[in-house]
Amino acid sequence: MHPKLIVHAKWLGPVLVVALLIVLLIAARRRKSGRKAADRSPYDEALETVTLLVGARSRDRIAEAFLSLLGRSLGLRKLAFLIPDKTHPNLVVLTSVGLSHEAEDLCVPLDGGSAVSEAARTLKPAATRTGAVSSSLSFSLACPLAVGGQLLGVVAAADEGADRLLKTRGELLRDLSSLAEMSLAKVERFERTKKSEDLERQQKEQRHRMLSTYLSPVIAKALVDYPELLQLEGAQTEASVLFADICDFTTICESGDARAIVADLNEYLGVMSEIITRHRGVLDKFVGDQIMAYWIPALSQADHTILAARAAIEMRDAQKRLHDEWTSKGRRPIKAGIAVNAGVAVYGHIGSEERKDLTIIGDTVNACARLEKLTRTYGVDVILGGGAYDKVRDRVIVNFLGEQKVKGKEEQVMVYHLQGLV
Repeated sequence: MHPKLIVHAKWLGPVLVVALLIVLLIAARRRKSGRKAADRSPYDEALETVTLLVGARSRDRIAEAFLSLLGRSLGLRKLAFLIPDKTHPNLVVLTSVGLSHEAEDLCVPLDGGSAVSEAARTLKPAATRTGAVSSSLSFSLACPLAVGGQLLGVVAAADEGADRLLKTRGELLRDLSSLAEMSLAKVERFERTKKSEDLERQQKEQRHRMLSTYLSPVIAKALVDYPELLQLEGAQTEASVLFADICDFTTICESGDARAIVADLNEYLGVMSEIITRHRGVLDKFVGDQIMAYWIPALSQADHTILAARAAIEMRDAQKRLHDEWTSKGRRPIKAGIAVNAGVAVYGHIGSEERKDLTIIGDTVNACARLEKLTRTYGVDVILGGGAYDKVRDRVIVNFLGEQKVKGKEEQVMVYHLQGLV
């Protein structure tokens, strides 16, 4: 179940129970008062209104339903639903029934002497004698709507003789007000939760945008979602690593125009970086023309090896497109070797006190760098190490190249040419 639905369910049940009890109370009192039954019974009318109140998601809807319920239950025709002004110590009209258009602009000071002001200050129903009412906007009866000592609104009546209802039907007025209070409290909780969630989301997005200007988007998102990674000094993890390196780049630099070389290199690195990021990889670093990227489970990359393999295949295809495009324009083509390896690595903040990178190190990383050099030896574009092949053997098309001794490892490494994906 969605978390929001769980939160709502905690208080929706009690509200419904109390609401149904009030419905029964209203119906009983209507029958006891001897009023004639219409086509629809008092119970039907009350149930419909209570259903609207309990299900309402806005103050406007609650106010309209509540004034309708008061009108039918207490025979009132001139009603207003007032709420606290957010900028001044006043009450303003949210909605009204049977009053002139002046009511829309009515503003009642909290420190005034009216029944509305008294009800708002004391959080108790208040009444003013009918003879003291000077206009249709002078309310003779006011009932506060509050939860936990917090004023949520005031409902007021300007009907002649409305003040007498506080004595004759005060209990019913309080019962009805309790229902409105629960409905308003529900909306308050809903709005606070939504506002808190919106604020949290905005803060996360802001942190992510800021971090993304300095870090890989994947790392930036991980640090925003899991701040504890900022304290990570080092931990072993499963990892998949990718190295890509331009063949004979030193020779290209010695014989070519510097500006053209930098422009070509930037275009190439930009295309490769976009592919790695799209496949949820961490673009760890550029070392001249060399690219290092990695994938680990801690960054929501459970299927990390196949992600790395897909990125490698797409990088190879993009490189071929660049080759054809540059050749057609008379530009020097660039060819790169790519290797993917998988195994155990150490992940954490590594560097000096002045500068650290959130990166991975270890035998798996070193072996991948050595495997990339073997693309020249075998004359292939993408090599898959034995550790990576073991994890994705049913999902890739390969050609076994043999076993090779790589620098830094005592045992030989299985080497495969990654041709495609199943």
